Amino acid sequence: MKVFLVFFHLLMSTFFGGGIVLAVSGHFKGEWTKFLRCFIPGWKWITMLWFIPLIALISMASHLYPWDGFHGHRATYFSIYYLLARQVIYLGSLFVAYHFMRSRPWISLYIYFVIGTFFAYDWALSLETKWFSNLYGLIYLSSGSLGALSIMLLTPIAPLEHERRDLVNLYVSISLFWLYLQFCQFLIVWMGNLPREVSWYIVRLQGPMLVLFIAVPLLRVLPGIVLACSPRLKMKEALINICMWISLLGFVLEMVWFIWPSIKGGL
Repeated sequence: MKVFLVFFHLLMSTFFGGGIVLAVSGHFKGEWTKFLRCFIPGWKWITMLWFIPLIALISMASHLYPWDGFHGHRATYFSIYYLLARQVIYLGSLFVAYHFMRSRPWISLYIYFVIGTFFAYDWALSLETKWFSNLYGLIYLSSGSLGALSIMLLTPIAPLEHERRDLVNLYVSISLFWLYLQFCQFLIVWMGNLPREVSWYIVRLQGPMLVLFIAVPLLRVLPGIVLACSPRLKMKEALINICMWISLLGFVLEMVWFIWPSIKGGL
C-alpha cells in the first residue's frame, strides 16, 4: 500500500503541476509557449482519467489514513461525506480549468493552485495526525511542476532550438522556487523547535531517509544549475534529456521522502 500511495502522489502532483505549467504558458505569447500548448488537447483526457486512481485510493483510505483519530473541526472536515463532496467539486473545477486553458488561462492557473493545495492537504498532509505546514501545498505543486515539465521535455515532441533556452529558463525558475519553499519550511521548523513540528523532520533525517534528504535537493536543483551555467548547454538536446532524467529521479525520491515515513502499515 505504501508503494501505491507514493505512486498515486507522483501521478497527482505531476497532474496538478502540469496544469500549472500549461496555464502559465497561456499568459505569454513567446515561441516557447507553442511547445507547451501542444499538450493542451490531450489534457482533457488526462483530466477525465484523473478520477480513476482516486477511486482506488478512496476504497483503501480507511486502512491508510488516521482520520479516525482526528477530533473537532478536523474530524468533521475528513468525514466521508464531506470528503467525497470535495472530490466531486475538485473534478468539476478541473474541467472548468481545462475549458479556460486557452481563453482565460489566469482562471485555470487559479483553479489548479487552489484545488491542488486542498488536494495535497486531503490526501498527503492528512497522513500526519499532528504535524501541519502552510507551505506543504505549494511544495507539492512546485515539485509536480518540475516533474511535469521534465516529462514534457522528454516527450518525442522535441522543442525547437530557440525554444529550449526559454524552457530551460522556466525549469530553472521553478526549481529555485521549489528550493526556496523547502528551505523556508525547514528554517521555520528549526527556529520554532517545537516537538510537534520537528518530529516530522526527525523521522526523515534517520537512516536511508537522511541520504534522500541530501540527494533530493541535488537531483532537483543541480540539473537546472548545470543548464543555467552556459547558454550553449541549453541548446544541447542530449544534455537536456540527461538533466531531465536526473530531475525525474529526484522527483521520485522526493515523493518517497515526503510520503513513505507518514504511512502506517506494510508495503
